[in-house]
Amino acid sequence: MIDKKTINNIFIKTFAVVFLMSLILVGLPEISFAESAEYNAVSVVASGKCSDNKTNWTLDSEGRLQFDGIGTMTTSSFQTESFVAYKDQTKEVDFGSGITSVSLGGSPFLGYTLDKMIIPDNIESISVGFMGTSVDELTISTNTEMPFDKFSNGPRKVTFTGTGFADMHQVTSSLGDGYNLVTNTVLEEAIIEEGVVGIKKRGFATCKKLTTISVPSSCKSIGEEAFSECSLLNTVNLSDEIEEIGYAAFKDCIGLNYVKMPANTTVISTSLFSGCDNLLDVDLSNKTEEIYGSAFSSCDSLSSITIPDSVTTIGPYAFSFCKELTDISLSKNLSNLPDSIFSGCTKLDDVVIPANVRNIGKNAFQKCYKLSNITLPDAIASIGDSAFSECNRLRSIDIKSATEIGNSAFYSCKSLQTVNMKGDEVAVGGCAFLGCSQLESVTGNAEIVSLGDYAFEYCSSLQALDLGNSLKEIGEEAFVGCKKDFSVEIPETVEAIGKKAFSDKMNIYIKCPPPAKVTTAFSTVTGKIYYYCDSEWDDTERQLWNRNSAVWEPMHKNTTHRVAPPGQFDQNGWEYDICDYCGTLINIRTIYQNQEPESNEIVDLPAVKISKPKASKGKFTAKWKKVSKKNLKKIQGIEIQVAADPNFTSVVKSATAGKKKTSKKVSGLQKKTKYWVRVRAYRNGPDGKHVSAWKTKSVKTK
Repeated sequence: MIDKKTINNIFIKTFAVVFLMSLILVGLPEISFAESAEYNAVSVVASGKCSDNKTNWTLDSEGRLQFDGIGTMTTSSFQTESFVAYKDQTKEVDFGSGITSVSLGGSPFLGYTLDKMIIPDNIESISVGFMGTSVDELTISTNTEMPFDKFSNGPRKVTFTGTGFADMHQVTSSLGDGYNLVTNTVLEEAIIEEGVVGIKKRGFATCKKLTTISVPSSCKSIGEEAFSECSLLNTVNLSDEIEEIGYAAFKDCIGLNYVKMPANTTVISTSLFSGCDNLLDVDLSNKTEEIYGSAFSSCDSLSSITIPDSVTTIGPYAFSFCKELTDISLSKNLSNLPDSIFSGCTKLDDVVIPANVRNIGKNAFQKCYKLSNITLPDAIASIGDSAFSECNRLRSIDIKSATEIGNSAFYSCKSLQTVNMKGDEVAVGGCAFLGCSQLESVTGNAEIVSLGDYAFEYCSSLQALDLGNSLKEIGEEAFVGCKKDFSVEIPETVEAIGKKAFSDKMNIYIKCPPPAKVTTAFSTVTGKIYYYCDSEWDDTERQLWNRNSAVWEPMHKNTTHRVAPPGQFDQNGWEYDICDYCGTLINIRTIYQNQEPESNEIVDLPAVKISKPKASKGKFTAKWKKVSKKNLKKIQGIEIQVAADPNFTSVVKSATAGKKKTSKKVSGLQKKTKYWVRVRAYRNGPDGKHVSAWKTKSVKTK
């Protein structure tokens, strides 16, 4: 009988024979010695413990140094740590998942040149640092707190993980808050993984070799100057989830070509793309509400941009010095164009300003040399200083309602030929049209109230200028350099004229009453100065019609002071005027106000000073200065007369007012019609009616 042991032996031998026979029949498998060598190549070369006696290290044959342990890993110095002996063989350093913090005492990685280092999310902090360590590729958690003395050289490539803020200051040595040293100039590639919530202030600033950056959907904000001066950065992929991009985040990124702004971004921050010389196109979100100052300034290659209608505010200098900008579409919801918005955009040639814009800021289009056509909306209330200065191709401008034209607003617009100006109480600033050598006419019936110094200086082609009937002040040298045969009519409302206001050969027509402050206004004038009160003109003969004598009288001679009657009279009957030849204020005894006094009137009361009437629809309010206490005793009341002609041949309204009154409403008149109103003091006495001289103003009803 065969025992159990014998049976087992027979079975084993039989299986072995069958197996060997099958190998012979099928064929032995080929053994790859290359695969075997590769498998055996990744093997442990050395291992040991760190000086803390709880952290293990292993170095494999590919140069990967792996640290494993629990809690804090502590080292002493590079002289005592056992892994330092393998420095030249070490190419990669990886901290294990159980380590939570690292204290690198004594700079154990001093002198290492690494291909790669991984600092995983579980590392909360690293004290001391990697002084004297170079690394090519680095993976680091944004949650890891790093020391001041970081990597001395590199990394060329960095991958940020974790749930914190990406920041190259975490990696490279820095001086103070937000100022990287030149160590960042080696970074070429940055990867920000999903989970990272933002990019810190100056996080990648001055990374001059960085070419591409992608921002994940988890990232909600990009800090101030985050990528400023990244001169090779040409591609930026921004997630639509980004809500805020800080000041100058991409300033001076001269390699950047195209940017699509995140869908949820409402603000384009200050200087965001300033100095991006090669930026060709920007796609703004329809949720954009504000574009801050200098946002796109000095983007030399930007040729066109569309501002969505969601934008309500644009800051100063937003597009200044965009030298290639030719096409701009502005939001219809803008109410102001800020200072210097397009200053220095030398190729901008056509702009339509939205209908709701009321103010154009200082230097808004200054030095837009090719600007030839601009449409100003009816709502424009003010044009700022130098707003269109040196726009050399601008040929005409239609100003429909502005009340303020700033200093140098159209300075040196050498092709400007016509200005159509409307509006009430328009103040024209100093040098407003200075140097507009082709300007021929300023029309439109605007009621100009003041002309600043040098307002039309060297407008050598000026032929027609309508100053309206409300002008109060003419500044110094306002018309110096205008052509010799140009004439200007100065309305009776003028109160002051600055010194040397007129060109030397101009002809000047002044309505009465003469302005009080004009003593040096005509000191350089060699042309004729005509002074008149409701008289007729003959420009060819240069004589003044005297309606008293009904003859033409020659104007003033050069040898003596002379004024042609009628003049302006005081209460004593003395005429005062300006000598046509020298501009001196003089007094001449003459007749009373162009007419003989009525037989029952005695002209001996103090004159009432009339003010500019206030016009309304089909009516106006006559105004005069308050009578002094001294003169109140001499008068009984105030007489008012209204006529449709300056000679008062047909008086349409007459009224009186108490002697203490200073105004009188006159109604029942035609709309949009010019009237003349005059006032005088009166007092009835036993010897007749005592009166003062009439004082006259014109007014146009609305």
